[in-house]
Parts: sequence; C-alpha cells; structure tokens
Amino acid sequence: MIKLETVLLEIEGPVATISLNRPEKKNAMNPQMHADMNTALDEIEAADGVKVVVVTGNGDSFSAGMDLEECFLRPYEDPQLFYRTNLVALRWFKRLKAFPAVTVAKVNGFAFGGGVLVTGICDLAVASEDVLFGLSEINFGIFPAGGASWAAANNLPRKQALYYILTGDTFTGAQAREFGLVNRAVPA
Repeated sequence: MIKLETVLLEIEGPVATISLNRPEKKNAMNPQMHADMNTALDEIEAADGVKVVVVTGNGDSFSAGMDLEECFLRPYEDPQLFYRTNLVALRWFKRLKAFPAVTVAKVNGFAFGGGVLVTGICDLAVASEDVLFGLSEINFGIFPAGGASWAAANNLPRKQALYYILTGDTFTGAQAREFGLVNRAVPA
C-alpha cells in the first residue's frame, strides 16, 4: 500500500478507508492533502473490487476545512499559485462526488467549511451526535466557497442553509440528521 503524507489509506477487500491525517491541525486541508487525496483515489480506482469508500478523520476531528494559511494567505499575492492550489482541491472534490463506488462520510469531532463539503458530496453520511458542523467563513468576512455553500444548499433545507451560511453558527450531528446532511447520527 502506498504511504501518503497527510492521508491514511486502507483497502480491505471491497472496502477502502481514507482517513484525513493532520490531527494536529484538526485535519485542515492543505495543498499536500489535496494532492494526497487525488493519489488515494487513483489507488482505489486501480484496486480491483472496491465497492465502498469510507472517508473519515484521524484523531478528534473530521476536518476543520481548508488550512487558511496554506490555501489562502500564502498564495494570496500569486494568482497563479492560488489557482493551481484550489484546482487540485476541486479536482478531488469532483472525483469523490462522481466516484463509481459508494462513498460514505464517517464524521467525528469538527466538520467546518470543506468538512461540510466532503460530508455533502459523499453518497451517504454517518455522524456522531455531538459533531459540530459549521460554515464559519462569514466570521472572516467571506462567503463559504469551494463548494461548501453548494453542499449546504443541496443537503439542507433552503432556510437552514441560508441561516448557517450567513451566520456562521454551528449545528450538531443530531441536527444534521434532522436537516438531511447526514443519514444517521449515532453516539460518539
């Protein structure tokens, strides 16, 4: 099995498990993770017989979303770097959404911004009842981008999506089940 810097990949028969692996950063997605996710999806596609792909977070969080420093602040003065950085991210998001195997988000801890996006693009999602979901970008004066607003708008009722996008308030895994973002909310 291939060793990746920011993602753990296990393939056992028909089940592949991808664990986002930057626990010290609450599994915030950086350019290396975006590249590693594309590689992990390549490996799963090359494996014979994978029917289910589980995406989860290593440690106490699913994903805190994008690493603001590495994905937005560092490339801010270089539009080409900004474009290339985000293109790699969007590539694996689109691939995961259209993946030929059933995709399941197994959500724990925190799921903010891009964590909401990944939850929303997976075919199925199971979350801990006490997970905290949020679209906190508005707290930084920006609108949730990169598909996070799309995931909210396509998985939550319209007024709930607008509320969370515009306020930055959080909601739990139990509420996510009520709203339809996840299929099941279970004890931690």
